Amino acid sequence: MAGLDPAIQTLIQAHLKFPLDGRLKGGHDNNARSKSMPVKQLSDGNPDGCVLGQSPSDLIAFYNAPPVPQRSGGAQAGVPVTAPTNTTPYGFSQAQAEAIITLLNEIRATLVAVGLMKGQ
Repeated sequence: MAGLDPAIQTLIQAHLKFPLDGRLKGGHDNNARSKSMPVKQLSDGNPDGCVLGQSPSDLIAFYNAPPVPQRSGGAQAGVPVTAPTNTTPYGFSQAQAEAIITLLNEIRATLVAVGLMKGQ
């Protein structure tokens, strides 16, 4: 997940309950549900980690969502940054604000598509 904003990485990592570097450490969480049923490890202990999907066309899903390939498109482009200012106008330009909303909607669509976000 190189290049992904650290805050987004933290959010995804907390939701997935395993590190984004692909290494599963110590098995599963300690809640009652995981104690009452067998949990399948995704890792084989390889020090190089664990990867979901070998190519962008591989289908991946979570929480019983239909598997989908990796999304692509211009909506995933990063948003240009502006130097901080303490004079008017504050905040973002119109183009930056629109690009931020486009990118946020694409992130949301991606999380919904793979089943990591409910979506409605």
